[in-house]
Amino acid sequence: LRALPAIGEVLSSKPFKSRLKLTSDCIILAIIWNTFCNTFKSGFGVPASELTSLFMVLSVVLLGYKASILAAARAFGLANRDAVSAVYMGSQKTLAFGLPLIKALFEGSPELVWFCLPALMYHPMQIALGSALVPRLREFANAKEDSGRRAT
Repeated sequence: LRALPAIGEVLSSKPFKSRLKLTSDCIILAIIWNTFCNTFKSGFGVPASELTSLFMVLSVVLLGYKASILAAARAFGLANRDAVSAVYMGSQKTLAFGLPLIKALFEGSPELVWFCLPALMYHPMQIALGSALVPRLREFANAKEDSGRRAT
């Protein structure tokens, strides 16, 4: 369609792109909202002790991801700003992709809650941890590069 001049011009226009992005964001929000509503409506059916255990394991996994990505970025000689980008992007997982996939693969399974629950917990955890790390990582990103590091 982009090969046709009139259609390509419309598809490439800023107003169309912004409406398309808004539509995409609304669809993602609807998927996440639907999943949370369905989960809370039907209940977790999971004891609080197991939720706590899962939270602890996911916390260690998330911190481990972020620490190992930062270590790898530094080992490869990335600039501080690039290392911070890697930390944020390397450990991010999205509910909008994961939950529909899980639901499609395990639809009808009595264990579906156990497949969805880690994603439902991980998503808010990564947002909270990412927000908490902003001041420290901003300071790290703005710090002068070590003289022994190669420039990128």
